[in-house]
Amino acid sequence: MEAIIDRSFIEETVDVDGKTFVRCTFERCVFEFHGREAFDMAECHIGDGCFFGMAEYAEVVSRQLRVMLSYGGMLGGAARYFLSDASNRSEEH
Repeated sequence: MEAIIDRSFIEETVDVDGKTFVRCTFERCVFEFHGREAFDMAECHIGDGCFFGMAEYAEVVSRQLRVMLSYGGMLGGAARYFLSDASNRSEEH
């Protein structure tokens, strides 16, 4: 994972895939997640006017999980499983 440390982002579109942001500041930015790789943030300041956007694979997965949740039952349970504490599952692999 690429580490980005002590950087300020102002009015930018920030591709977050595969990056770890440490002590960064974000003002009026768009975080763009494509779903190619996970990302992480530690000790960052996210100011007002920032938005999270999904594109490509992330949008497809998000849409599918919403559909599964709406069905309830076994599909809803599977979606809740994937949405609950995903960080622990990624460490298992």
